[in-house]
Amino acid sequence: MATAAGAVQCWCLQDNGVLGNGLVTGHACAPVVATMPVGFGAAVDVEAGVASACARNALGAAACWGRNTSGGLGNGNTIDQSTAVTVMGGLAFAQLAVGSGTTCGRTTGGRIYCWGLGLGGQLGNGMNVNFSTPQAVGVATNWTDLAAGASHTCALNSLGEVYCWGANDQGQLGLGSMSSRNVPTLVTAI
Repeated sequence: MATAAGAVQCWCLQDNGVLGNGLVTGHACAPVVATMPVGFGAAVDVEAGVASACARNALGAAACWGRNTSGGLGNGNTIDQSTAVTVMGGLAFAQLAVGSGTTCGRTTGGRIYCWGLGLGGQLGNGMNVNFSTPQAVGVATNWTDLAAGASHTCALNSLGEVYCWGANDQGQLGLGSMSSRNVPTLVTAI
């Protein structure tokens, strides 16, 4: 969570550095302060996934920490990070969504970029491969909201349409089938 002063605090299990306080094992039963990159400033939002988390500052810069096996921290490598690292690309995000190994962000200009685990189409870029840097989601539209599940993402556009992409083995994309999608696909039943 981000405090009123913009500090990021985390607690619970800290395997893979998910608490961002420089430690990689043990528990924190009380909140600990996550270490942000130099010059990051105050956090205005924090999003947590299964084993990683990301924060956004007032300028839209993003920093992530924790498990990075598939590149979900967006810093160009796959090394776990016990303190926050800056997401590459210089993008200004209005919103972040963290899943299980995949992170997506909606920019202030209404585009969506995803990075990390992509083997099930989670990046929405038309490929089923992992990327450790932000990749533009395949459909360019004016996105207004974003939400991530463990292995899929859904977004709302300015026309009120919902699109989803990623794993669909349990019908989580709402498409009337159980076929995964690697590009945003319109949910027509809404």
